[in-house]
Amino acid sequence: MKKIYIKRLLEFVFFFMILFSCMNFLSRLFLPKWIEKKDNYERFLIDSFYKEKKNTIDLIFLGNSDSYYGIYPMELWNSYGITSFNYSKPGARVWIDYYNLKNVLRKQSPKYVFYSVDDFFSIKQSRDGDIMKSITGMKESFNKLNAIADNNVQKSNKHKLSYIFPIIRFHSRYNELNSDDFKYVFKKAYMPTKGVVISDDVTPFRYKKDYMKHKRTVETIYDKNRKYIDKIVELCKENDIQLVFYELPSADSWGYKRHEEVKKYAIEKNIPFIDMNVGIDKVDINWNIDSRDGGDHLNVLGALKTTKYIGEWINTNCELDNHKYDEKYKSWNNEYQEFIKLKDKALNEVREKHNKRH
Repeated sequence: MKKIYIKRLLEFVFFFMILFSCMNFLSRLFLPKWIEKKDNYERFLIDSFYKEKKNTIDLIFLGNSDSYYGIYPMELWNSYGITSFNYSKPGARVWIDYYNLKNVLRKQSPKYVFYSVDDFFSIKQSRDGDIMKSITGMKESFNKLNAIADNNVQKSNKHKLSYIFPIIRFHSRYNELNSDDFKYVFKKAYMPTKGVVISDDVTPFRYKKDYMKHKRTVETIYDKNRKYIDKIVELCKENDIQLVFYELPSADSWGYKRHEEVKKYAIEKNIPFIDMNVGIDKVDINWNIDSRDGGDHLNVLGALKTTKYIGEWINTNCELDNHKYDEKYKSWNNEYQEFIKLKDKALNEVREKHNKRH
């Protein structure tokens, strides 16, 4: 009798292993790869993170789309031999930042985390597509399950299950499947940008007054957000990581009251705060050509300026090794050559578009 129960148990386990494998394969196949669509490289870039060798990234950039477009790790590599990865995500909220950082720490042990503070003031749930891209890209883990189960994901159980098995949502794509879908079922996609999309769009910011004086809809860090920011602060302490807050130039979303709110919190927690919109940290952005969308995000010209400033700050204030001539990191030099081609192409595109307007 006992042998029968053991046999049935083994059959049951085997059945679910087969079922899980099939669901996993079909999910990988049917999930949109977001590779060819302009500025939609989410899965592409997350795959690139997983291709990094374990514990080789010394610095992580975390935050929303401001950071996603605004900091180029490969420029830091070229100037200082710093190994960094930009794990920022469009539409990110502080709660997803928390789970993203925990996901990073499953593979890397960074000495520094530079956290963009722009989404400290985002209180609405991010778009479902942005949540989907962030969570689905994570490898299976308890952290991924906790992210899905979080109360901030206000979706049905079936919808949440699709974050694990995208086939549930994308089964109707059977007539849209292309070569990329089959190519990247198991093969990791690759980009040499270390987590960013290089934008060649250019739309001027037309608001002539001091944008920092403009009143924003939310100018207080609500308790709901503070809860997760506190968690990120504690997570960094637990892992002996130096946390640094920073804000990129953003004429569309930033202001003095937000600056003061973050400054107050940073002083309370003894965290350095760089605000590239004010004071000695202000970066000279040309809003006629350095913005991709009228003052919200930076294009390649603006991002090169902010990256240069961040690099100088890091070089002065952080203790990081220069890996540029270390044989272990020689692949970074090759990747930098590929990055240059993408950067130069984007620079030419921006200048052409700007010249056409004038």
